[in-house]
Order: sequence, then C-alpha cells, then structure tokens
Amino acid sequence: MKTRCDRLIIFAFELGDSKHRTVLECMMDGMRMNSIARHVGVSRQRLNEIKRDIVNRLARELYSEELLGS
Repeated sequence: MKTRCDRLIIFAFELGDSKHRTVLECMMDGMRMNSIARHVGVSRQRLNEIKRDIVNRLARELYSEELLGS
C-alpha cells in the first residue's frame, strides 16, 4: 500500500496542466495566494478556481478507496 506522501507525489506528476502543477507546488512550499497568482500570471479569482479544482481532485485521489470501502 502506498503512503499518502507517495500518492501525493504521484498526483502532482500526473497533473495535466502545468499551471495546476505550479500552483500545487507553490501551495506546498507555503507561498501566499497573492504571490502564487502573480507567479503563475492569473487573477486571484482564477487562482481560487484552480486551487479548488486541485483540492477536489486530490481528495478524490486520496480518499476514493476509503469512501468506496465503507
């Protein structure tokens, strides 16, 4: 069984869009949202949409087996 860290790393590599991958890496590095938006070149609203998408996809990836098993 893979650990959650391993699954997170695999998830990051499998993200299709480079902006999504960059946002995830910046969030994991602890950057502020305004700084991430400037770094990626998107508005704060668009950044929030990207972040929500990443979190939703990550939750499905990490917890899908647990939810299906219960």
